[in-house]
Amino acid sequence: GTFSFTNAAPLTIGTVDNLVGVTATSGTVNLRADSLNILDPIAANTVTLAPRLAGTAIDLGSDVGFGLTDAELDKVSASTLNIGSSTTNPSGPITVSAPVDRAFGNLNLITAAGSSIAVNAALGSASTGAISMNAGAGGSVNVAAPVVSSSNVSVTADTINTSQPITSSFGGVFLSNVGTNGSVNVGGAIAAQSSINITGKTIAVNAPL
Repeated sequence: GTFSFTNAAPLTIGTVDNLVGVTATSGTVNLRADSLNILDPIAANTVTLAPRLAGTAIDLGSDVGFGLTDAELDKVSASTLNIGSSTTNPSGPITVSAPVDRAFGNLNLITAAGSSIAVNAALGSASTGAISMNAGAGGSVNVAAPVVSSSNVSVTADTINTSQPITSSFGGVFLSNVGTNGSVNVGGAIAAQSSINITGKTIAVNAPL
């Protein structure tokens, strides 16, 4: 089944009447709030964590504003973890401000078309599933810290800049430019077990592939 909850205030995931955390083992959990504090586990096939209000910034690595630390994200057990939204109340910029390893499962960072995703600290690990970053048409993704996945790494935006390595141990790396005036600038090494696919109107590669 699906469990959805929206809270117009800070939302804490804890223990209530001996019920620990939130569980929808084979279903979906959707949580929206002005801020989120994860004290106990969230378990589901798919989990989406997003701000309640459109345009709200997301900070991965801290607990400032709508911020989620690595320790909090480690409490989320899901085949797919979505951070942010591009549809209902689309999210604002996403920043990875401190390392996020995501021990297993797929990780999708999603923001409103035209917004931005900035990877300023290491994202993923050798056991992380697929990693996707999507800022849509008019948006930008800047990879300024290493990104590591055991599966595919996909980046979609109008402007894509990388200055640090992207590594896929068993999958591919896909950098896809959307929009009419965008560019893809590769300044960090890309290593992939299968394929490397770079598409864009203007492409510059200044690092090993």
